[in-house]
Amino acid sequence: MLRFPKIPDALFETGLLALAALALIPVATNGFRSDDLVNASISGNGDYFGYLRDDLRMWFVDRGRINALTIAFTDSVHWFLPRVFPYKIFLCALILSNVWLAGRFVRAVSGSVHWGFLAMLLAPLAFQLRLYHDPLLDFAGMLPFFVDLILASLLLALRWDETGKKAFLVFSLAFYLASILLYELAFPLLVLFPLLFFFRNRSLRHGVRASLPFTLLAVSMALLTLLVRVETPGGAGYYGITPSWSPAVILSTYAKQLVAGLPLSYVWGDPSFLFTYDPVFSGPVPWHEWLARAGFGAALVALGARIFRDPPVEVGGLLALFGLLMALLVALLISFSSKYQSELHLGDGSWGLGYLPVYPQALGGVLVVLGALMAALRWLIPRGGLWAMLAFGVLILAVIVPVYGATLAANRKVSEQSNIDLHFRRQSLVLALEAGVLGDLPEGSRLLLLDEYTPRPYAPRLRSDLQGWSRSYRWRNSAFAKVHSGKTLRVCDTPEGARDLMKQASGGDGASPLFRCTLYSHGLDSYRAGDPWARWGWIRVERLRGADPTAPGELLVHWDAREALRTGKVGGKAK
Repeated sequence: MLRFPKIPDALFETGLLALAALALIPVATNGFRSDDLVNASISGNGDYFGYLRDDLRMWFVDRGRINALTIAFTDSVHWFLPRVFPYKIFLCALILSNVWLAGRFVRAVSGSVHWGFLAMLLAPLAFQLRLYHDPLLDFAGMLPFFVDLILASLLLALRWDETGKKAFLVFSLAFYLASILLYELAFPLLVLFPLLFFFRNRSLRHGVRASLPFTLLAVSMALLTLLVRVETPGGAGYYGITPSWSPAVILSTYAKQLVAGLPLSYVWGDPSFLFTYDPVFSGPVPWHEWLARAGFGAALVALGARIFRDPPVEVGGLLALFGLLMALLVALLISFSSKYQSELHLGDGSWGLGYLPVYPQALGGVLVVLGALMAALRWLIPRGGLWAMLAFGVLILAVIVPVYGATLAANRKVSEQSNIDLHFRRQSLVLALEAGVLGDLPEGSRLLLLDEYTPRPYAPRLRSDLQGWSRSYRWRNSAFAKVHSGKTLRVCDTPEGARDLMKQASGGDGASPLFRCTLYSHGLDSYRAGDPWARWGWIRVERLRGADPTAPGELLVHWDAREALRTGKVGGKAK
């Protein structure tokens, strides 16, 4: 039997978290996307409490939703973390807390430290990134936070059932309430609590009685949700939570959402046509991926050797059922939503897409794998010898290690492509504004912010009918300019909007002065050729004197990121 030096549990756990952190490098190095493009600049809109109050009113009145924690959490994250790198580090920390809590949950249920460690090791298989709305890259980390709340509530419920201490029940209910106030996905996950209590005591009556506080809480909040939807004028009209009852569409959406939770589904489904035109497994592999793959394989072998020596655990069925229910139930609500039916039920190219719940679905899949391994070993160890167990271990390595490596490579590709398409140019504009490229503009000026980037040679799509974030999200606005330049400006991002601003200010004659700030890109070809400066752009700031904001104007500043980063200077006025 293979033997490895004894490593203290705390050190091994730290090493597993470090491995998971290596898998999150594509998250840490990614830019703002999706709703985050706009929300990253909300601190330029006035005072924090006033903005939060108005946002909550909109959420309740216009959307008919009780998820107050969604607004409080996401607004607070973006208000206090408006810079991209600290924000992404925060997301990584949230995801790592999911890894740790998943390990603790499996350890508590199985009674085995080593199975808990294996859960931590396999958790990154659920880190499948997408160009489309992504639960790990976008939305202020709402989905990782939701997973934290659910896992913490389950762990505390188990502790209450074991010890009878009411403090554990109170905190477990508080975390479950918080999960409901964060996302409606918490409602169907109510079934996990009676299941947990039933399997621990093997008593249906105990399972029902112990879960009664959670059931009453969920029913009360469901009734409150119904009341808010009925009593608010806009609640019933928000199509994100408006059901559509066509059986064929529901089944199609449900199937596509479920499939999207499978490992590498985004690669083989390729709903964004990202991997079809640029294969993910071509080109050099960065050092951190090699390190992550090697560490993953070594840890898998070491844990396998330890698990083979441990007594077989008997909760494989519970973990597998837990994981299966997580995957099935969180996808169920999505399949009834008219909004996500329209986005996922698109026909060609929509397999592998998936909306935000793909993340808890994928974590549920990890639990299914763990449960299946537990059951297989419980059958194999009494019947098979050393060679049978070695063959089983080699089979597991041959399947899981390539899937892990391919997941890392696909995530690198997704992060790189979204950075090329948007983040590098946006960051160039941020650097220019913070360096004072608008230094000559007085407060209250009208500013046209244009982005001249044209994707080439091929533009991957977020989904088969949606080209990209750059033009579909209005992130170049007054709040963005305020956050990064400190100036209060009237900003628009289209020539048509600029003409309207000019007419409003001039009584219709179009003669008012206007400034145009144009962001240019070095282009995708230069980036792929290895030019380290291709990720940055250059900017021209012009004073427009005519009525046409598309006509050339007097050049004030030419800001080149390459030169500015070398010299620390913004640039100068044109002669």
